Amino acid sequence: MNDIYIIGGANIDILGKAKSSLVLQDSNIGKISYSFGGVARNIANNLSIIGNKVKLVTVFANDVFGSLLINDCKKCGIDVSLSLISEIGSSFYLSILDDNSDLLVGVADMEILHMLSISHINKVLLEIEKSDIIVMDTNLDKTTINHVLTNASCPVFVDPISTIKADKIKDELKHIFMLKPNRLEAEKLSGIKIKDKFTAYQTLDYFLSHGINEIVITLGKDGIIASDNKEYLWAYHSYVEVVNANGAGDAFMAGYIDSYKKQLSLKEKLNNAANLARLTLMNEKTVVDGIDITDLKRTLNEKTLVFEDI
Repeated sequence: MNDIYIIGGANIDILGKAKSSLVLQDSNIGKISYSFGGVARNIANNLSIIGNKVKLVTVFANDVFGSLLINDCKKCGIDVSLSLISEIGSSFYLSILDDNSDLLVGVADMEILHMLSISHINKVLLEIEKSDIIVMDTNLDKTTINHVLTNASCPVFVDPISTIKADKIKDELKHIFMLKPNRLEAEKLSGIKIKDKFTAYQTLDYFLSHGINEIVITLGKDGIIASDNKEYLWAYHSYVEVVNANGAGDAFMAGYIDSYKKQLSLKEKLNNAANLARLTLMNEKTVVDGIDITDLKRTLNEKTLVFEDI
């Protein structure tokens, strides 16, 4: 009951961070590091850290990087028994951060996910019950996304990932239970620019009128707007010094899902999600680790957001 199935990407994240203002079309001095990532994998990792049992459905390569990813998932307590192994090379995500630690550009090589067949998805769907949760990212093929959404027997939570990949779900909103776009993704899907409370309400109402049950839009420094068909909220957060912006959205989604499982209110779900994202922003890695679970859970429950009705 309430098992969490996460379908999407797992890859090697390569991060380049400049020490000073970036000079384009030139070599820049900075720091390069790598970690294990992928939106689906990151969400699974975060959920596991805060005490949830998760099953990751992805495709790993039959190479050294694939083996490293599988071993790391197992070490993190993520069940990968429903994932596939392919001879196609491993998935990579390259991100370049400016000297303010904001993402300047990212390049994703996720061809391996094309190997996640409909027949395999059907095997996964047969295992899922109404009380379970599916989490899906849009790295998947549009056909696969459509198949999951139209055949799932439980609530489906979706992260659109990018403005380009968000187009894959534009015609499938009625099948999505919870959607978490950022400002650009929400504006691309709705066609509405979020400038004030009026346009914020319009945007939230657009998604609700198209069948979404819970819509949460992250606005960066401008906070979060959200609705569950009962409340329309604008949540503001305090300043945080960003060390690495990668992974914060994945942490937010994990915190929200964990709170959903606990049947918390919309305000509590947003607050707990924002706290996990905040911890991630202040960490060099895309997923916070090495934190005592008792301290982590206390931090997640701290009241850090200020709410206004829209």
